[in-house]
Amino acid sequence: MRRDHPRLRALGKGIRRMRLKAGLSQLGAAFDAGVNYKHYQDLERGATNPTFWTLHLVAAALKCSIVDFFPKGDQE
Repeated sequence: MRRDHPRLRALGKGIRRMRLKAGLSQLGAAFDAGVNYKHYQDLERGATNPTFWTLHLVAAALKCSIVDFFPKGDQE
């Protein structure tokens, strides 16, 4: 999948939405997830194609489910 794919950008928006809902900064979310801060920024921008494990770590840090990162129905 291309790095600038619309689905990666949608995923990034979902991660950002859940981070804001959790009341965390990007730095705090990255630290809690145990991922590199720059990598976390790339996730939110949709500039990287994350592994399932990375999504799992981020979801655990944000206290949500991986499915919460993805658009529901016509929200895409």
